[in-house]
Amino acid sequence: MLENIEKNNKIINQMYKGKELVWQLPTVMISEVNVYAGIQTLVFTTYPARCNVTVTVNDKEVANAQSSFDGNFSCGLGTPLRSEDYVTIKITKSGWRDLRNNYIV
Repeated sequence: MLENIEKNNKIINQMYKGKELVWQLPTVMISEVNVYAGIQTLVFTTYPARCNVTVTVNDKEVANAQSSFDGNFSCGLGTPLRSEDYVTIKITKSGWRDLRNNYIV
């Protein structure tokens, strides 16, 4: 799995519109992201760790940070999502670290 991640350095975009989840340009991996009306916090894991993450709601940036050393990421959305809102999650590998055999390289 790590080899596939290292080969690809594109951006992953995940867009939520209503109840439809659309993936574009698959690259670095993330765990399942639960996005639904009423949610106030996004929580997921990036692979590899230490990826840059930008989250927007209706084209307004709500988070621009880096996932933790173990890949965990969470951010508050401010207000609960409505069914007509859309969320974009952009993840890039710049600044990422590879965790192998419990050593960060």
